[in-house]
Amino acid sequence: MAKTSIITAYQKDIAQSVATTLGISKKDATTYTEAVVNSIIAELLAGHKVNLSTLGIFQVKDIPARMVRVPSDGSTRQKEGYKKLTFKSTKPMKTRLS
Repeated sequence: MAKTSIITAYQKDIAQSVATTLGISKKDATTYTEAVVNSIIAELLAGHKVNLSTLGIFQVKDIPARMVRVPSDGSTRQKEGYKKLTFKSTKPMKTRLS
């Protein structure tokens, strides 16, 4: 069975694409890209949802503490709650992907 290779786009690749699309310098495009990413991070850290209508919704969800079973000895213990970053694609994105 052939292994499928997945290409990863990094932030610098996106900045290069922005520079090419807008006809600006790569340095300016990198600055703009970093500003957008930092704004998204700041909103998420503040507890807000970030809705990019053509892409999807980013949200930090609180996962509550729960009891879990330890497989090695069968005992149970409390697992601490944590925060989880979630992403849900919007309908326009789902349509583009199909």
